[in-house]
Amino acid sequence: MVYNGETLAPGVAVRRAFLIFGLLIIVFDVVGSLLVRSLGTDYEVLFPATLVIYVIAGYVATLRDPWYSGVIVGASVSAIDNTVGTAITQAMGIEMPPIPSGTLDIIAASILVIVLGGICGAIGAAFHLVGRLNNP
Repeated sequence: MVYNGETLAPGVAVRRAFLIFGLLIIVFDVVGSLLVRSLGTDYEVLFPATLVIYVIAGYVATLRDPWYSGVIVGASVSAIDNTVGTAITQAMGIEMPPIPSGTLDIIAASILVIVLGGICGAIGAAFHLVGRLNNP
């Protein structure tokens, strides 16, 4: 596939979006944790911004690849956020909502977060597809 003079193999845009937004969500968690600590607010105030990042990741992933790429990248970025982001936040000593302790609870919470990221990625993909339909 050729895009703006650059030849891309299928899936290259997905890998780029995954790497960029995976790093972005980690940076967001660090900066957000520092802000939560300095402002004395609850960690939950960052949740809407996290969802926006998942949606934008889905949008960007579908710029050069099929719609389902947005779902995959949104779910993957949410998985990074759920694992690496949570570990960083805990390491920084930020008070977070209670984390499930039982194995089944952890599995259920992880699935929920990944599905939510996939839904946000699908929303981002839909925004891109609607924009592409309106601007042929």
